[in-house]
Amino acid sequence: MKLILSLCFTFLLFFQINAQVVINEFMASNDTLTMITDEEGAYEDWIELHNTSNQAFDLSGYHLSDKANNLDKFAFADGQMIAANGYLIIWCDEDSSDGPLHTNFRLSSAGENIFFTGPDTLDVIQTVSFGPQETNISYARIPNGTGDFMFRAPTFNSNNDGVATKHLPLNTIANIYPNPTSDALFVEQLLHNEQLQALFILDAMGRQTYAQFNFDQQFSIDLSNYQVGIYFVEIQTEKNNYIQKIQVH
Repeated sequence: MKLILSLCFTFLLFFQINAQVVINEFMASNDTLTMITDEEGAYEDWIELHNTSNQAFDLSGYHLSDKANNLDKFAFADGQMIAANGYLIIWCDEDSSDGPLHTNFRLSSAGENIFFTGPDTLDVIQTVSFGPQETNISYARIPNGTGDFMFRAPTFNSNNDGVATKHLPLNTIANIYPNPTSDALFVEQLLHNEQLQALFILDAMGRQTYAQFNFDQQFSIDLSNYQVGIYFVEIQTEKNNYIQKIQVH
């Protein structure tokens, strides 16, 4: 009985330890508009790992892959650590000569899988399956480290929660009305040299509730199923991010 309990404890501890590091965010189509580059100044696809615990974690021998039949495709070097509550960026550029955090595979913007496995390649810690991705838009866990994956403006190497303070006032790029609103929101693009690339609606906790990537000059968004409260409309163009607070009543 003691042996069985010991084995069960070891089994649970093993998976509890492994679960502390998660795939937290990635971008499968990165170009110059994001201003996110690797050490060589190249705009490469990337994966962000997040250590959700307050203890550093040794990734030596762990793997990333985009192929179920080749789970040990990329291996972390011996001594590769991820700090307590920290983040680690891995560049998916198929160019391992650039450094130990550059994989030998790329991400497909058409959609595929990412596998995160332990030193034993049969130990699949996490699999993320994703569909078509938008250029310069990341796919991130919201809430940070634990939530479902959602499209959003990238929060590279940092917490996915909340609303970034670097955003500019939205009324310089579009008119949004009525505000407050109860069932619909109307968006009118202003004549400007910046074209809308993505529009998100976030709740007061920074969680994404809506995403749109194709736009007419004027369009509407159905909010009839939204609960009463404060939300944020976030628009990304090829140059800047803009945000506006709205109230649903």
